Amino acid sequence: VARRGCHVVLADFDHLPDGLRGLNGPVVQSKQDGTNTVYRGILSPPLGKADIFFPTDFERLRRVWAFLTGNQADVVKHSDFCSKYAEVEKTQCL
Repeated sequence: VARRGCHVVLADFDHLPDGLRGLNGPVVQSKQDGTNTVYRGILSPPLGKADIFFPTDFERLRRVWAFLTGNQADVVKHSDFCSKYAEVEKTQCL
């Protein structure tokens, strides 16, 4: 069912450096005492000692949104979104 006037803004990483091989491969890493450790597999770190980050497939998410709501969506890079909509003067530190 289409929803008129519905606006959703989603933000996340669409690419992660050091990701594991494969489609939308995750990054497996830990941080201890200010030092990042990147692992080469999801079973490499000690159990419970690492975070696993997956990039978001925004193009697929856009298609799902259109299918579920009947509304079209745009996917834009963060820098392009900020260039168009940011009110920088309201975000500066004093």
